Amino acid sequence: MRRTAAIALTLLSPAAAAQDVAPVISPSQAAEGAFHRSRMGAQAEAMRRRGARAPRPGSPEFQRQACANRPAFRRRYGADDPRLRQLESLCAGAGY
Repeated sequence: MRRTAAIALTLLSPAAAAQDVAPVISPSQAAEGAFHRSRMGAQAEAMRRRGARAPRPGSPEFQRQACANRPAFRRRYGADDPRLRQLESLCAGAGY
């Protein structure tokens, strides 16, 4: 009886229960997140050094850039695309 009780207490201890709940993760899975954070940080730093910033939508720089890209939009979407016609009218209204 004592032996049965001792085995039951051992099997029902918190340490034994925790082993079933703990996630199984390999070292490569643990390092993957650190690798991706490192790559994103390196890319952000390189972009800061280059000064590569897209102009804010609605700003005059953004409008100028969009109007300057009209030939590329025309090649990509075709001259009869309604979006290109709208861009043409907006650029004409803005004076570009």
